[in-house]
Amino acid sequence: MEAILTLDNIHKSFGDLEVLKGISLSVHKGEKIVILGPSGSGKSTVLRCINRLETINHGTICFKGEEINSHTRLTRLRMDVGMVFQRFNLFPHMTVLENIIEGPVHVRKVAKKEAVELAESLLKRIGLMDKRDVYPKQLSGGQQQRVAIARSLAMKPDILLFDEPTSALDPELVGEVLDVMKDLADEGITMVVVTHEMQFARDVADRVIFMDDGMIIEQDSPEVIFSSPKHERTKMFLKRILR
Repeated sequence: MEAILTLDNIHKSFGDLEVLKGISLSVHKGEKIVILGPSGSGKSTVLRCINRLETINHGTICFKGEEINSHTRLTRLRMDVGMVFQRFNLFPHMTVLENIIEGPVHVRKVAKKEAVELAESLLKRIGLMDKRDVYPKQLSGGQQQRVAIARSLAMKPDILLFDEPTSALDPELVGEVLDVMKDLADEGITMVVVTHEMQFARDVADRVIFMDDGMIIEQDSPEVIFSSPKHERTKMFLKRILR
């Protein structure tokens, strides 16, 4: 099966600090990939490079067979590559509905009536139809993150990137966001997820990638990574996280 996304020998530095040291990765349509690793290992930077929020210093990233580079139209790229951030990034001056229809109407040029119908169907899907006309500040963190996911889905992306989507949430709110993400996975949406939620990785991932110090240390199925990892660094990380 042809990969929808490929990263080949990606290097990224911030000043003298090299944060990605030769990352190579392929993602196939419908695949769910979870990236694990300690803080500072470069996980989020990988996602930000895919979406051109950061520019790479060396290597190539190809999406649907075309290289992502300085000439890539960012608007087009970000229509097809959705991203859900840690901090929701909703527009505070817009209602929930307005947040969701903003992209389809102004970027994809979808008729407003059609965009509203899509937004309402997404709100029903995430269990927040009753919050249609409220503002983000009136929502819990978990509700805001579910709206952020709906906003990304409204653009009908080919792939969704999740950058630690539950890390800013109170523990009791994590489950409602993970449930939405599991439903998306069941529907076959292509996903690359950076997370510390180990059970989610076990339940949802087709492949788990472990990163450390800007490199991919190990990648395999969840069964292999969690039951019999091969690399000592992976074993040490999981032993500390899962105890």
